[in-house]
Amino acid sequence: MMIYAIIICDACIALPKSGITYVFQRLLQLIIVLCFIFFNLQLLKRDHTLRLDSVQCLIHLWWIVMIVLTVTMAKQIKLSGIYQWISICVFLLMIMLYWQENLAEQLHILALVFAAFVYMNGILYVLYPDGLWIEYDWQGTGDKTRYLFGNYNQTGIVILTAVLVNGLDCLLSKRRMLNMYMLMLVGVATVFAMGSMTSTVGLVIVSLYFIFRRFVKHPIPIVNIFIVLYILFFAVIVWGGKSIDSVPLLRAFVEGGLQKDSTFTSRVGLWLRSIIMIMDKPILGYGPQDTAWMMAHIGGSGPHNMWLMFMLEGGVFLTSIFALLIIKLFRFVRKNITPIGIFSLVCVCVLLLMSLFETYHIVCVFILIIVAYYTNNITVSTGSQLIIDERDN
Repeated sequence: MMIYAIIICDACIALPKSGITYVFQRLLQLIIVLCFIFFNLQLLKRDHTLRLDSVQCLIHLWWIVMIVLTVTMAKQIKLSGIYQWISICVFLLMIMLYWQENLAEQLHILALVFAAFVYMNGILYVLYPDGLWIEYDWQGTGDKTRYLFGNYNQTGIVILTAVLVNGLDCLLSKRRMLNMYMLMLVGVATVFAMGSMTSTVGLVIVSLYFIFRRFVKHPIPIVNIFIVLYILFFAVIVWGGKSIDSVPLLRAFVEGGLQKDSTFTSRVGLWLRSIIMIMDKPILGYGPQDTAWMMAHIGGSGPHNMWLMFMLEGGVFLTSIFALLIIKLFRFVRKNITPIGIFSLVCVCVLLLMSLFETYHIVCVFILIIVAYYTNNITVSTGSQLIIDERDN
């Protein structure tokens, strides 16, 4: 539980810049590095080899490319990307070491940790509705108010991950439904009160599916329709720059549901300027750049779109690796349709939907994808032990 809490705290908790918080963050990172070394030794002792499946290979390749681009293209070499990769490595090592032995127990522990953070965030918001602190030196655009998980958009991705983990725990154990309902209620209420309509709509979709999942008899066709509409939206609206005014239903959803205007709250301009930059360096992009660079080149703290951010940072190469990871997850779940798999797929679809308009902490994004995949790729054997299913490797 402590290791899960350290990984989540390091990835998700926002802290003001000070000497104390700097020491605290470095202490967390030191513990994560020590865990990385210890778990690798444990795995080598048990299996005498480090065998990586295809999903882990894609994940590590993505991070290696990102770090190489950081070193070669960014003006300042930062260690944050390496620490983030090590955090993901530790999470994967824990899956290899412990999830195979007892998935239910590990998932329950992770669910408890995520739920505790979400409830803590909700309590802190009630006590401090104007934010825990203001990031006055923030160089980007947007609200400088910071909550436990950062701004209101980052709060949405952490709560979505918490809902996924706790939902899977409920579906696997057939217990703790009351906690799941409370978590969904607190999560939706918190992001709605903070003013993140993108996160609110996403969490409402996930919550409604979980509540009424037994009435959804044919979820895969719905997922297929979502994928088609998602690709069309990105190709026509985001990349093509077409106005939504000519599509009444889309305009009604954007203005009524997401509470954004026809420019998606000025995102269209950011998308256009980002695409112009991408077309100049389409293969490898510009490497991970800071907020000042983004402000100077696209006029905002970021493109407010996950795929455009990947293309800016790593071009088609980096984006393709992540796309392959998503495709592999979708293909595997669709070949092994279970209640757990469909709920995982719904959460990933909501992540993709939210990522059309925002960019999120990449460690939290990877944790969500990893949990969605490996809870479906681990099957119960002839006893209490659980084994990794090799059908998709």
